Amino acid sequence: MHMVRMDSYTPPSTSRYECTGCLSRFERESHLVNCPECGERVRNVAVPRE
Repeated sequence: MHMVRMDSYTPPSTSRYECTGCLSRFERESHLVNCPECGERVRNVAVPRE
């Protein structure tokens, strides 16, 4: 088994966002401010809750 070690100081290449209105979730490589589904504000979710 080959283990991949992540450097905790290097930010991930994609960011996870969750809409504060419709609760949709997105992964983007660029910064996201508004939800593409409903237009409400999104928040950056550092750790997925699934």
